[in-house]
Amino acid sequence: LRRALSELRPAMPAKSWAKKIDIAYLSHSARKHVAGAPPIISPRRGAKGMMRAMIHDFSLTERMEAWAQAARPLGITYVYPLLDRRIVEFALSLPDHFFVRPGTRRWIFRQIIDPSVPDLVRYNDSKDEPNRVTKLRPALHGAMLQCADLIEAGGDKVERRHLVDIDRLIRVLRADEEKAVKKLFSKRAALQLLKF
Repeated sequence: LRRALSELRPAMPAKSWAKKIDIAYLSHSARKHVAGAPPIISPRRGAKGMMRAMIHDFSLTERMEAWAQAARPLGITYVYPLLDRRIVEFALSLPDHFFVRPGTRRWIFRQIIDPSVPDLVRYNDSKDEPNRVTKLRPALHGAMLQCADLIEAGGDKVERRHLVDIDRLIRVLRADEEKAVKKLFSKRAALQLLKF
């Protein structure tokens, strides 16, 4: 557990790392093992480091597939012109300052967008997806309630329960819908750690 978390840990001050551990659903004994985990150098340093890391990160593929699936019933077909190998290789050859300028991320992409596209779209930096996420919330909340039921039904037979603060996790899984769907990463990591 300590090794896995230390590999995932970005280089960050001890206080920040303590906060990260605090929002995880680790048990008291498991926290002791990871609190002093040595920092590692993040592979996501700089714009190109981030791009390289994202190429190998399953979550990007997962997000694109989820967008395409959500759009299909609405008659929208997603296309991904920026995934053309030539464009990817070109982007990786550019220095970092082409991507990050004061107050603007992805600077070069915003510059090449057709100028007739409104600035509200060109310079939008939000990744919020309120329409899609709002539709998913009831199903996600239902799944969390089922997980809480399964963990409780498994009792002491739930493998790895000593690593997770079970009472705290169940309490949060059973919270009202709005609270339950916040900070999903920590909840999902705790559920994946358990075997129930």
